[in-house]
Amino acid sequence: MKLGQLVRFRKCLVKGHEGASFNYLTPEQEKELEDTCQLRIKKLVEQEFEEYKSGIVVGKRRVGIDRVLEESHDMEGNSLEYFFVSDMNFETVFLVACDLRGLYKVKDSDLEVIG
Repeated sequence: MKLGQLVRFRKCLVKGHEGASFNYLTPEQEKELEDTCQLRIKKLVEQEFEEYKSGIVVGKRRVGIDRVLEESHDMEGNSLEYFFVSDMNFETVFLVACDLRGLYKVKDSDLEVIG
């Protein structure tokens, strides 16, 4: 993929609305934390459109898709009331401009070159 190429796509990545605070976990997050001692938080999620969008490739970025949080412990093994990031998954995305309102983050596999 080159800068300035005309492309079309139906899927893009948008901010996920999932987060975690040690004292305010959802029941699903509490269960996952009890089972695996970890939480997987999605930073970006896929959004699919009914129709194709077309635009121009204006950039390329490496973004964090999700991260794994683990409970923090002190030197004696006591649980502390916060998480630390133990792992983060990254993926390369292309920035596509369809109009002047903003950019779409699109995976390479979701892009089709026009013309």
